[in-house]
Amino acid sequence: SRLADLIVVGRALEGSTRSGVLKLLGAEYDGPFAYHQPQGGMIYDVTDDEDWCFLCLELSGDRVSRAYLDVNH
Repeated sequence: SRLADLIVVGRALEGSTRSGVLKLLGAEYDGPFAYHQPQGGMIYDVTDDEDWCFLCLELSGDRVSRAYLDVNH
């Protein structure tokens, strides 16, 4: 999705706390593809026109250290 692209490219969530991300984006994805979630991280389904697209957030402690998209076109 375009918003997810902006989040990743703009590094908008880096340094945010887990609770801050939950406040901004709501509940994490917990469907059948949740195994794409980084170990100890967070995952959101941001599929737009792809087969699937997930916003993956790696955490260091309680803060986002890296955001990336896991996409299948």
